[in-house]
Amino acid sequence: MIQYQFMKGLVLFLKIIKKRGVEMNKTNAIGSNWKEIRKELFTQEEIYKGDERVAKIGKKIEENKKAQKKKIRNVYKY
Repeated sequence: MIQYQFMKGLVLFLKIIKKRGVEMNKTNAIGSNWKEIRKELFTQEEIYKGDERVAKIGKKIEENKKAQKKKIRNVYKY
């Protein structure tokens, strides 16, 4: 019963979000782009460190994908 109520609430929430998203897409964006805002909010050093973290995470994700593919190939080899 609790799961049903949760799912019912979740569906309602998603419908509301979807409706608001459609309404939001009808308006024009006002303001700066992310690169300009980022320069205002962060120092060059913070931006550099953030970019480094993103690159490291991306590299780790790719390594994990390759390792997973290799495991799958080895399983189906036999």
